Amino acid sequence: MRINFIIFVLVFIILSPIVFSEISLEQEQIIAEKISQFSEPDMIIIMGNDVSTSERVAFNIFKEKYPQISHLDVYNDTDAPDKNAFLIGGKKQNSVTRTVLESSTTNLVERNNLSLGYVTFLTSGQKKYIVMQSRTSDDNLIKTSYINSPLSRYMPKEVVPLAATAIGISLVWLWNLLFTLGRKVLRLALSGKIMKYIKKKKFTNEYKGFKIMGIPFRYREWISILLAALVFALITAYSYYSGLTDLAELLTINIIVNFIIYSMRNIIRLIFDKIYNIKTEYVFWIWGAVVTVISGWLGNTFSLAGYNVSESEKDAVTDAKIQYGINVLSFLVALGLAIWNIILPSILLQMSMTLALSIAVIQMMPISPFSGKGIYKWNRKIWWLSFIPMLVTYVLANI
Repeated sequence: MRINFIIFVLVFIILSPIVFSEISLEQEQIIAEKISQFSEPDMIIIMGNDVSTSERVAFNIFKEKYPQISHLDVYNDTDAPDKNAFLIGGKKQNSVTRTVLESSTTNLVERNNLSLGYVTFLTSGQKKYIVMQSRTSDDNLIKTSYINSPLSRYMPKEVVPLAATAIGISLVWLWNLLFTLGRKVLRLALSGKIMKYIKKKKFTNEYKGFKIMGIPFRYREWISILLAALVFALITAYSYYSGLTDLAELLTINIIVNFIIYSMRNIIRLIFDKIYNIKTEYVFWIWGAVVTVISGWLGNTFSLAGYNVSESEKDAVTDAKIQYGINVLSFLVALGLAIWNIILPSILLQMSMTLALSIAVIQMMPISPFSGKGIYKWNRKIWWLSFIPMLVTYVLANI
């Protein structure tokens, strides 16, 4: 039942461009008449450089509904001539839209609601403009990391997030490979006393902290949580920063959001640890932090700066079940935030959704040191049924 719910919500997100264009017949006629009134022989289409993939798809559907605009020439906002124009994207996605909206001579004629966006009719001086944008275009941030990515020199920017994702995953796999090979080589060359210091982090019973209702809060664990939250917050701020963004505000929002979500995930884990009488701990991962920074610089930020360790193999099996529930909950929260952000868009909701989705997908990856490896060992069928919707949603959210 839970999986069916996930798939249902996923289908909604996949079909969002279609929903964007689904309007009543009466409203469709009103928009068609207004487009006919505003259409001029020299009108062109100007596509914003930073419009989302869903907006591009929605516009293609929109053209099919209104053949009056299907024959118009399409330009990018960076090289478009000064003519009457159909503008795709809000002021953050389309520089021409921003110029028109900020002009003192611009007058609003009419705005029509679509399911997930608007069609606005404007006049500015002697020019006529039709602006099509999503509901989130003015209140959410555009992702700039893939635009500034060094990979964008060698491939279309739409492909950059996928390439950055592949490189990030490869770096994690490479770490596992090199670490395993390195240990085998060193085991042959070094004594056992030295080798005990060259190993993956394991749970330790050393305890410094306090308890609330019998739940242990270790200082070192919460330092790890804070460090992981800070790393992801900083690189996320970089990923969404532009000249139109207040950097201090963006950093503050990301640090608060990251720490809250990381903390909530770990408090839930601690509660279940107490219920099932097991011992696990969240630890900071330096190489993961490095890969987080690299992946963000390349064009797609991963939440990789920490993972959980268990006291014993028995604890690891129980912890896999707990982590599965936490990951699915994080995914559902991300979907809820995404829908909420469509209805009442804000940077806070956008950043919260970004982190919740990223951490759920990364932790479900079936490679060490993430919880997905233990979940995969515990129940492959459940892992496949859960990971595929998560991954598809993650890809759709980043293209």
